[in-house]
Amino acid sequence: MLYACAQSHGENFRLQREIELESLKETVQRFNCNYNAVDLSEEIFSYWMKPPIFNDTLKFLDKVNIPVCIVSNIDRADLISAVSFHNIKVKNLVTSEDARSYKPRPEIFFRAMEIMDVRPEKVMHVGDSLSSDVSGAKDLGINTCWLNRNRKKNYSGYKADIECYNLLELFEYIEG
Repeated sequence: MLYACAQSHGENFRLQREIELESLKETVQRFNCNYNAVDLSEEIFSYWMKPPIFNDTLKFLDKVNIPVCIVSNIDRADLISAVSFHNIKVKNLVTSEDARSYKPRPEIFFRAMEIMDVRPEKVMHVGDSLSSDVSGAKDLGINTCWLNRNRKKNYSGYKADIECYNLLELFEYIEG
């Protein structure tokens, strides 16, 4: 699926749902499983439309005094569903569908900066993926925060400007 997302951009862009279903069909066939790939895909996306939320997320969003934009590789309808489910209030949402590319490609970051009317040096991209979030943003001169909730070791070679274990720790950097 990662390869399919990496190849999906511009005129070749495909929604995450399409890529996921194709990947599930290939997996079911390869392992000769008795599962229905369509049913599995619907189950996965039903979960992502109403996902659990970390305790610190709403506290952070209630307290933060700077504009926040969610930048996500998920399809727009699914992200809107999740944001609505949790009553999340942010200034903007930018999805891979909007940019017709997936992180770490630059188009999604450029789209977010265009919508927010900011330059790279005025942005802090916070993400949990070193390969998608940190590498993609760093390549554009954007400050990065690796949200390392599980306190994983970094063996990737990508280095974020800061590392936090929860969103509330960010206040040390954005208010200080």
